[in-house]
Amino acid sequence: MKNWMKENWFKMGIILIGSVVALSLLTIVGNNVSRQSDLSSPNSAQDIASSTEATGIPSAPSAEQQQIDQLKQEVADLKQQNHVVTDSGSTNTAQDIISQSEVEPYKKTVVKVSCFNNGALYDWGSGTLIANVSNTNSKWSVLTNRHVIQTDTCEAYNYYVGAWYLDTAHSSYWNNQADEILLNVTSARIPNIPSLDVLPAPAPPCAKYMQTGFPVVVLGYPFFANHNAYDFNQTLESGTISATDRQPFNTSSSSYPVDVNYYTSAKVDSGNSGGMALSKQDGRLCVLGLPTWVSLGNTTNEGVIQSMNNVTFIPHN
Repeated sequence: MKNWMKENWFKMGIILIGSVVALSLLTIVGNNVSRQSDLSSPNSAQDIASSTEATGIPSAPSAEQQQIDQLKQEVADLKQQNHVVTDSGSTNTAQDIISQSEVEPYKKTVVKVSCFNNGALYDWGSGTLIANVSNTNSKWSVLTNRHVIQTDTCEAYNYYVGAWYLDTAHSSYWNNQADEILLNVTSARIPNIPSLDVLPAPAPPCAKYMQTGFPVVVLGYPFFANHNAYDFNQTLESGTISATDRQPFNTSSSSYPVDVNYYTSAKVDSGNSGGMALSKQDGRLCVLGLPTWVSLGNTTNEGVIQSMNNVTFIPHN
């Protein structure tokens, strides 16, 4: 009996010592895990899983992690709504975004307008080929800015329709408060070039008041891509209507319209003058106007597009 009690007391002592040692080890591990949690709280599902493996108990995500997860969910929800937020904060549906395939046909109508003095290139800009509706022998005309036409010898060119002479002697403009000029296309400078009949039907003018945030595509021949008479690099620049100029004309006469011109975040450089600016409304392309000026700011510059409604306006007197 005594021997049995000694053996059992000996076993119970061993069990008790083992329990104390195990408890001490668990306390040390717990403290280490706690310190690690304080220094770097789990910030992702992977971190939380690692913490769970170490302790056997899932760790609750921190307040910061909960906020991050909420923001991620909000971003995912916005993506599913198929909306695009523009620079100005306006929201347009995906159908109001201008695609490359929609613009492609109109690249044929935008030409580089080069003017020469004694055979040397004097200056250039851009222009748009349009059907000539006046009673002349020319079927096509080029619409551009007056400040582009600085000499009597000018021509229009692009890779799609070749090179054509412009009749500067019989040009016409009609609005002294705008910057526009229309020149008839006379003859081909290079024989056997494609016919101008390949040009697409023109897009209609945009509404008189387009909202900020609407998309803009500018087509033309800016200086940064064209450095001499033999460069014919047409560019396509995308942006939005960032602001409106509500007093485009320096006059109070009632004979002039009050239609706005537009500032755009699309890149506009010298050489773009007279080109084409497209926008989109109700899911269809429209001509916003002519890129004409650059507005200089303290830290940024923006192009100014003359509204097509101002360009085509004929004053009453």
